[in-house]
Amino acid sequence: MKSLWNRVAVLSLVLVLALLASSVTASAQPPLVTGQTVKALSIERVLQLNNVHYTVPIAGSPSVLAAIAAGALEIREIISFNPISGSPTSVVFLVPTGTPFPTPAAVDTLDPPPLGTNLETFTLVPDKTYVTKNSVTFSGTILVSTDTPFGNYTGAPATISFGLTNDTPPKITNVVDLISGVVVAWSASGTGSVTLSSPATSPTGGTVTVAVTPANQTILTTLAHIDSKATDSADPAATFSYQWVLSSPPGGGATIFTPNAPSTDIQLIDGFNTYTFTVTAKNTKTGATGTGTATIQCVCAERR
Repeated sequence: MKSLWNRVAVLSLVLVLALLASSVTASAQPPLVTGQTVKALSIERVLQLNNVHYTVPIAGSPSVLAAIAAGALEIREIISFNPISGSPTSVVFLVPTGTPFPTPAAVDTLDPPPLGTNLETFTLVPDKTYVTKNSVTFSGTILVSTDTPFGNYTGAPATISFGLTNDTPPKITNVVDLISGVVVAWSASGTGSVTLSSPATSPTGGTVTVAVTPANQTILTTLAHIDSKATDSADPAATFSYQWVLSSPPGGGATIFTPNAPSTDIQLIDGFNTYTFTVTAKNTKTGATGTGTATIQCVCAERR
C-alpha cells in the first residue's frame, strides 16, 4: 500500500499525458480571445488513482485507501463557478463505485464522513483567467480550503484548467488541478458545461471603450483598488475625464477616494457584501462616453 500511495508528483509527466490525450497540439493552440470571459461553469469528473501525483505525505484511513485501490470506492470532483467573483470551487469526494454519474444531488458531497463523503473543498481566486478557443485556465491562489489528505491549501498558488473540443456544444477534456508543490490531478475528460462571453469586437464610429482591472476581485479586507483605461477608436490621442460611482447594492456604503481619476482606492464601509462600481469615461474633446464596471466581493469579517 505504501508503494501505491508514495508517488512523486512530476508535473512534466502530467503535461505529457495531457498533450497526448488532447486533440489540439501545442503548435496549433489558438491565441487568447481578447475580452472573452467565463460566464458559467459546471464540471464533474472521475479521478483515477494513477493520475493523482503528490510530493507530501498523505493522511488517510488505510481501509479507505485499500477500498480505492481495490476499486470499491471512486474519487470524484465537482468544479463549480461563482460568476460574481470569477472564482471556481472544487469539491472532491468518495462514492461507492457504481454510483450514478453525474452524482445525484441527494449525495452529501460537502460534509466529511460519517455524515457525508467529502475529502476536500477549496476555492481558487484567480489573478488571471486565460480563455482560448479550446481551453480555459484559472491561475491564482487558494482563498479558503478544508483540511485535505494533503494538508490545508489556504494561501497556496494553484491552477485549474481544462480543454474544449470543437463540437457544438464543446466537450470538456484534459481537466487539471494543480496545487503548487503539493499535488496535481489530471483526467482525460469531464462532464458538464461552460458558457463563455462573446469575443470582444472592435469599436467603430468613435465609440469609447473602458477596460477595468480587475473586473472581478475577492478581498479579505475592506480596502480595495481598481484601475480603468479609456480608449477612443476614432481619436487615438484623446484625453478623458472619469467619474466613479457605486452602482450596487442600493444604499450601500463605500468611500471612493479619487472618484474623478482613472484609478482609485475604495473603502467598503458596509464590510461583508458584493459591490459593483461603474466608471464613466468622457472624451474631453468630442464628448463621446463609455462605461466600465468592477465587481468586488468582500469576504471580510466586518459587517455593518
